[in-house]
Amino acid sequence: MQVPCRNPSFAGKTWRYCYLACVVTFATLAPPTNAAFRAVLVGVSQFDHLSIQRLEGPLNDVPVMMNALRALGVPSENITSLTDNAPPDRHPFRANILRVLREQAQSSQSGDWVVVYFSGHGAQIPQNHPVPKGRWIEPDGLDEVFLTRDTKLWDKKARRVEGALLDDDIGVAFAEFTAKGVHVWAIFDTCHAGDMARGTPRLGADVIWRGIDPAALGVPSNIIARLTAASSKPVRAARSSAISTRTQSRSSIGSGSIVAFYAAQPDEAAPEEWYESNVLDDAPVGLKPRRRYGVFTWELASALSKKPTTFAELSRAITQQYQTRPFPTPLYDGNLLRKVLQ
Repeated sequence: MQVPCRNPSFAGKTWRYCYLACVVTFATLAPPTNAAFRAVLVGVSQFDHLSIQRLEGPLNDVPVMMNALRALGVPSENITSLTDNAPPDRHPFRANILRVLREQAQSSQSGDWVVVYFSGHGAQIPQNHPVPKGRWIEPDGLDEVFLTRDTKLWDKKARRVEGALLDDDIGVAFAEFTAKGVHVWAIFDTCHAGDMARGTPRLGADVIWRGIDPAALGVPSNIIARLTAASSKPVRAARSSAISTRTQSRSSIGSGSIVAFYAAQPDEAAPEEWYESNVLDDAPVGLKPRRRYGVFTWELASALSKKPTTFAELSRAITQQYQTRPFPTPLYDGNLLRKVLQ
């Protein structure tokens, strides 16, 4: 069963952990004039092993982002897309995603920019124990995961969801860039958690929410209930303090930086809706087919078409477009005063 993500007990938990996990200095150093620009765009609409709602938006989101990045000067040959209609070696499987990120990191040099974009379902699962050395211990015991195409059900014995992309996995991948002085713009048009107890008011009958109840992945409800009950405000406060300390202690891993854009706050859902598509994608001129897109992706691409100078200007333009909505509220992290891909 698909449910929106709106659970106050998860407030403070977000995909931003994935970039805080790699912990970088938000340097404001100007990149060299010969800086290269790359992008990895991931869109997951279907799932080979899960009986969950297929998404329509990711297959449309990726071309929109590709066009927006081309307009910003990212060469087409430097944009790698992993979608369900791509060749098999570019299907959005976990191994393919991590391989492409690793290849891009190896090809990048200090001062380069890489855009890493995710569109699809998100969820939370119990963190595996014992936690491997160097990994962040989640105070509430829950890991955020991005559901790849080959995600499987919860393995009770191994206490993991095979195929899912953990926040730690993404953090490690990002660290390979920042350690080399590469700047990362991370964009997540996905929900971060499932709520088994309460639903979120829908914005309309045609809205699809990006977020999966852990029970749909086979995670026992009693485990989630126990971890949720154990979560508290003091724990969240301690988590924030620990992250701050961790950031300072590991800031020497590289001169790269990360700017992160999220479709929703930690306790909110990320919707996809219908739009007239030829404005931002490759639909034929004069023809305006209605297609589903991630709301955040659509507003981001629309704002980019106006050529904002800084990430701060871009984030303000996106947020303004959300003023008529009860939720979600986009979230932004990093040095937003940096110029967009400069």
